[in-house]
Amino acid sequence: MPIKRLLDIVPISTQLSMTNKGKKMGLYRLLLAYMVLYSHMFQPLMGFQIGVVAVISFLLISGYVMTALIRNYYPSISLLGQFYLDRLFRLLPQFYFYAVLIIICAHYFNLRQQGMPNEPSLQSVILQLLVVPLNFNYQFSSMLIPQAWSLGLEITFYVLFPFVLIFNKRLLVLIISLIIFLFSYVDYINAEIWGYRFLPGTFFIFIVGSFLYDANEREKFIPLLIWCLAVVLLTITYFFPSFQGPLVLIKRSILAGIVVGVPIIAALKSAGLKNANQFSVGDLSYGVFLNHNFVIGLFILILPNTETHASTPRAIDFIVALCLTMLVSTIFSYVSFHLAELPFVLLKKKHRALS
Repeated sequence: MPIKRLLDIVPISTQLSMTNKGKKMGLYRLLLAYMVLYSHMFQPLMGFQIGVVAVISFLLISGYVMTALIRNYYPSISLLGQFYLDRLFRLLPQFYFYAVLIIICAHYFNLRQQGMPNEPSLQSVILQLLVVPLNFNYQFSSMLIPQAWSLGLEITFYVLFPFVLIFNKRLLVLIISLIIFLFSYVDYINAEIWGYRFLPGTFFIFIVGSFLYDANEREKFIPLLIWCLAVVLLTITYFFPSFQGPLVLIKRSILAGIVVGVPIIAALKSAGLKNANQFSVGDLSYGVFLNHNFVIGLFILILPNTETHASTPRAIDFIVALCLTMLVSTIFSYVSFHLAELPFVLLKKKHRALS
């Protein structure tokens, strides 16, 4: 019924665009959210932090989707206010839903979770609810939603990217950002901060996603060039000891995210998936991304002997714990989407249809 209501207020041409372009990566986004969930339960997999690998794909997808959104709905500077409002409607409802739920559970039921060993102070809560400080001060002593630091990164991207796109400065910004990333790769600056968490060293990843959506003749090979560079840089970390410093794991994971994400997104663009169920599948990913630490915390609260990040879990324990967490997280996501986000989705889609 919610999907039908959404379709009822959007023109047929826009529905087709949303189905074939905007929503076809829904299943992939949900898989990425599950990868982040996995990374907060267990040790690195096959020598990579797969949560980091997933976040890099999220950045690529964000660049792709924001390019589509601006091109189709907000193509001029005069419309940027509406674009920013659109993005706040997307990010904040479910974030605040879970933030408030976690605050209540922490205060009244002594909920504790990864990144939140104690009930957060009022000052900390206020700063975290502003979202952007999560990116610049990602090591709060007690975090409501630890992985939400990336939402601060997303917002800083949203603020700047429309100007980059509208004034056709993508290539210039990509080059500058890539140089900053390479400085972090050679440990001239901190790789985790400047190559992963802050926009200057990650902007090029967003822009690669943007070029995957559209590019002129000069630009269309840029994603392939960046992909080849990532393959080379990743290979170097295995064969040259000088590149195997303490942050080599996160460097490899960032580069693996590019190596995996670029061809998958390019393939999904070419595939043109048309399954209408993509609407619900894609919408579940954000809630899973936000709520899984809370779900893990609930299990620890209910089952005090539960342990996460076990290095050698028994196979059956591993499977049961992972599947149960994924299931409960997905159910929570379905509920939070319909309670917190869907009203804003309907509102912004109606506004776009009338504009």
